[in-house]
Amino acid sequence: MKLIHISITVAILSFMSCDPPIFLVSIDNRYKKEIEFDCGKIDVECNTLGGVSFTIKQVYRITNSLDVSPKKLSIKYKNNDIKYTVYLNGTLINERGKIRNDDVVVVCFTKKVKKNDTIIVNLNDFLHCNGNPINTGNIFFVVDNKHFWNKFHKK
Repeated sequence: MKLIHISITVAILSFMSCDPPIFLVSIDNRYKKEIEFDCGKIDVECNTLGGVSFTIKQVYRITNSLDVSPKKLSIKYKNNDIKYTVYLNGTLINERGKIRNDDVVVVCFTKKVKKNDTIIVNLNDFLHCNGNPINTGNIFFVVDNKHFWNKFHKK
């Protein structure tokens, strides 16, 4: 019995040591970006697990509800479209949805990206405020050389 316990402990520790690093992703040369528009603002940040699995988190601080059209979002890497999924407060949305104040939208996608490469995200027509599209232009996401934990633990 003791041998099984030791084997399981060794297996768990070996899997933990093989985890890919979490890297910061800069957004227009910052780690967090605030996008302001007529109906409020969006706080945006992004992380990547090993330069493969990406998560873009958006927190909304708005005065009016917004319409979101997940199919209108554009994510490109080296001029190629990247498939993605959109979640509103943890629920997958495929069609239109409503965003209210303090709602969280998470966009997830998988693509092997090298450090210092750029992913271009375009939110035009993704969000609508009072029936009008919010045109933010392109947002540039760059996988940084800095490890996520270095942000919190300075040596």
